[in-house]
Amino acid sequence: LFIDDLDRCPPNKVKETLEAIQLLVKTDLFVVVIAIDAQYVTLALEDAYAGILDAGRHPSGLDYLEKIIQLGYRIPPIQTEEAMRDFIRAQIGKTTEELQEEAAQETTQEAVRDEIRRSNLNRSREGDVGEGVGETKEEDAGEEKEEQNTEDSKTESGEESANEEKEDVTNTTEKQTPSTNEGTPSKVHKVPGKIFSISNSEAKMLEEACLAADVTPRAGKRLVNVFKLMKLIWYLAEEDGTTPPSDDTKKVFVLLLALSASTKKSIRLGMCKYFSVIEQKRSLDPGSNDESLLSVLLEAVGEDNKLPASWERCRHEVETSLSGMKWKDTEEWKRVKNDLRMVRAFSFVGEYAEAKKETSQS
Repeated sequence: LFIDDLDRCPPNKVKETLEAIQLLVKTDLFVVVIAIDAQYVTLALEDAYAGILDAGRHPSGLDYLEKIIQLGYRIPPIQTEEAMRDFIRAQIGKTTEELQEEAAQETTQEAVRDEIRRSNLNRSREGDVGEGVGETKEEDAGEEKEEQNTEDSKTESGEESANEEKEDVTNTTEKQTPSTNEGTPSKVHKVPGKIFSISNSEAKMLEEACLAADVTPRAGKRLVNVFKLMKLIWYLAEEDGTTPPSDDTKKVFVLLLALSASTKKSIRLGMCKYFSVIEQKRSLDPGSNDESLLSVLLEAVGEDNKLPASWERCRHEVETSLSGMKWKDTEEWKRVKNDLRMVRAFSFVGEYAEAKKETSQS
């Protein structure tokens, strides 16, 4: 018998379930496997058996669990690069070999595009040099232009017909498009499935962020799904004429999301304060020419202009990624801030006022 999600139940339900398990395992019919957050279940037991179980003495909630569970196994956090890589790629649904093959194809395609760009640039330069060389060039050009005009006249009627058909299709589409306001058709995007496909470089980006922030498997899985949603948002924005973020900017966003899901409480509380400072920041600080997301982070959580000791594991990744994201004026900062609001919206961190209250209570 497999039991999961017991740590999502109220204390009385936890108590009743464990009491039922004790009856089941007294027979030879059942072996019970329980997947639990031991900390939550322990606290629930101490609440359900108030006055009997106490965290500060024996018997405690943990003592109760030890009497029921004959063989315990604690699943360790994902801390090695190999384990994190395998886990993230399992969530993506692609093997390492598939991602590497895609990366090789991307490299080849980019090399072809570069070669085409160079070839076009060289032809353009040769054309510039050829101008004004002599009348022969001009005569040739005139003959080519005359031939082109002849071809244009041949296809003109065909193009007009095609354009009429195209306009009919467009009008039909607009008539069939559902509208949000009367008389105003809403824009419907057809999103290709490949938008949700994660490339080899993006997979590495996710792996590095999860390792640096020391996230749980659940948080790693959520990060992959959030990143797919962000890819959709960037695609739709690009369809509407907005320039999508660079790979370096995407890396910053993924890292901030991972830090917001860190298992270290001090880092999560630090991210609460960080987002609060970002929201309050309205423009470039007077006299500052070197503001970056790193300088804002140090302003929020820094000690002697350095990251706290609790950030040691992710220090290199944070300093490298965030120091490169800068802005030169208030308008540019507003664009950065707007993007960071999206990151904040997908983050599992509270408001800073709540974090400060929790810190003072503890």
